[in-house]
Amino acid sequence: MGTHPNCPSTVASTGQSLSSWIQQHQESLGTAVQQRFGVNLPFLFKVLSVSKALSIQSHPNKQLAEQLRRDHPKPEMALALEDGFEALCSFASLAEILQAVREQPELAALVKAAAAAAAAAATFAAVAAAAANAAIAAANASAATANASAAACASAASEGQLMECMAASDNVIRAGLTPKFKHTEVLCSSLTYMPGFPEVLEGASRCLGSQECKLGRSGAAAAGSAGLEPASLEADPAALATAGATLTVYRPPFEEFEIRRVDVPAATRNTLATHPVTPRSSSGGQAGAEAVLLPADPGPQILLVQQGEGRLSCAEEGGMADGLERELDVSRGSILFVPAATALTLHATQPLTIWVAAVNATFFQLAAATFGSQAPAEPAPAQVVTTA
Repeated sequence: MGTHPNCPSTVASTGQSLSSWIQQHQESLGTAVQQRFGVNLPFLFKVLSVSKALSIQSHPNKQLAEQLRRDHPKPEMALALEDGFEALCSFASLAEILQAVREQPELAALVKAAAAAAAAAATFAAVAAAAANAAIAAANASAATANASAAACASAASEGQLMECMAASDNVIRAGLTPKFKHTEVLCSSLTYMPGFPEVLEGASRCLGSQECKLGRSGAAAAGSAGLEPASLEADPAALATAGATLTVYRPPFEEFEIRRVDVPAATRNTLATHPVTPRSSSGGQAGAEAVLLPADPGPQILLVQQGEGRLSCAEEGGMADGLERELDVSRGSILFVPAATALTLHATQPLTIWVAAVNATFFQLAAATFGSQAPAEPAPAQVVTTA
């Protein structure tokens, strides 16, 4: 889901590519995003169902990408949708690698004694050439946890269901477990070989729109992109347990993207910042039920409905651009593009779980601090339906 030329999304109502639609409506990206990333979405959003190991790979940094005459770097983040997601990322300790060499004759045969005692780099070079993975640290992730992979870090997904977000690039160096072209020598020479278990992002949650929910240990109020600060957003567990709609943010150290999860119970009526709506009969909702407000974001977003049913509506009145819908009934599999500066109201007739790809909120904080306040984007008051 995105605007990469290899597989661009399209506007469902017209069949036009999302990329060309954005070219015609550049205000949909917001000022800061256009200035930094140009007239395209800076991220790609994917859903993966892994039944066998994907390729051992890394993504080159900017300098190596230029040497290889490829596009910009491709940091990425994988977020488990269920317990038991398995991945390989970073490197095991040298002691663990040596132990594996001692216990596995096949591995020992690949690695010279001097290399086994010297460094992970030589070990991995031999292992990767044979499409094995004993030198890479294994990670078993629980549902709703994420792992972010920077440039020059080896990784491979083994099994499970996941959401994945990355910079809008096709810049991959592969070394094994794949029939695709492998560039083993380049990959092995470019890795950082940092040992240790990869960092797992648990996500920071808060009550969506609620003033009752405590945010962070510092007690600071949330603000900024989608009402979120880059700092800690750990909500009071007791408040979350009784909350209606909740927002969970997975924010990696990459400017291009972050992932958000929105959970909205059916017929929300509680202490949330809500807006009264009158659902159409086709949505199956109760007349006069309240809808949760999803605040406007300074950048574009892509929404994917994982489960549930309901209606999404533009929260404010305004002019309509070509291809935009002011309100839509949504269900499992619905995919929406939301222009910058567009607030939405969410009404769930069945409990909704929505995954959101957006530009990292920290980017907007830094842009404002560096260049001063940016002129707000012209509001494009609705969402465009897209297909992958």
